[in-house]
Amino acid sequence: MTRSLILLLILIGAHSSYSQEPGKGERPLKYFDSGVLFFERVFPACSDYNAAGVPNYNVVGMEGEFLSLKLGKWNWRQRLSGDIGGRKSEDLISNILFEGDYKGGFSVWSNRFSVSLGTVVSFQPTPKLEIGLPIMFCTRMTSEVGSYYLYEGQTIDPNDVASTSEVNKSNKVVINRKWMPGLKTGLELVAFPNSALSLLCRVNYQYFGWRDVYDVSTAKLNPVNNEITVDHDRVWSTPEWGITIGLKYYFYKVSKSVQSNRTKKEDNPKVILTPKKRQ
Repeated sequence: MTRSLILLLILIGAHSSYSQEPGKGERPLKYFDSGVLFFERVFPACSDYNAAGVPNYNVVGMEGEFLSLKLGKWNWRQRLSGDIGGRKSEDLISNILFEGDYKGGFSVWSNRFSVSLGTVVSFQPTPKLEIGLPIMFCTRMTSEVGSYYLYEGQTIDPNDVASTSEVNKSNKVVINRKWMPGLKTGLELVAFPNSALSLLCRVNYQYFGWRDVYDVSTAKLNPVNNEITVDHDRVWSTPEWGITIGLKYYFYKVSKSVQSNRTKKEDNPKVILTPKKRQ
């Protein structure tokens, strides 16, 4: 969770220039409306999915809104969103004896990545609050990828040393990787929606179909063929809940010309000259 929060702070700093108050001569972009940097906690939304051993995820993401249409207190925007998160399970299999009499273990990264595209209808009952309803199509990739590693403090034979790319490829074990289409909706609240910076809070619901869920805590090494085995269950519905907090910022563009009420000062001021009548 700490790593996800640090990454979110880095993203906020990288995009802070887009969220400054609009100055004189600036106006909103024509097609692109706003962006959001967010942190989200994702967890199973049904008992079967939860019982299969799927972990909860902390994810960070970004989304952008474009082609907005405003009608009084109503807003209609199109949205593109993406997020990524994961968790590492350390030393699931310990004290493995490798060739060369090296000792090590086996760990697994469980990853989750999703992309969503859809529309958002929102309403502003007051200038300080906006209530939105997103309706989006999405796709989700889940994977469990394991790797062997050596314990520290061992003497390595120079003949066994290989390049980093070769080591990573040889030591990696792909347990499962699957893409799944789905639908996403929820309810979101935006505080101070008419400011250059706004606070977003959201509850998501995402529906996905069947999936083989691998419980990485059951990982074992088969001594006969040296293959990793992991218990898994087929779950026919794999929906998720998500709780999101984020920072919303709006895009502005500097106009090519700025009107000014001040009279332009000329280097050589011109005066209408009228001859003075002689007495």
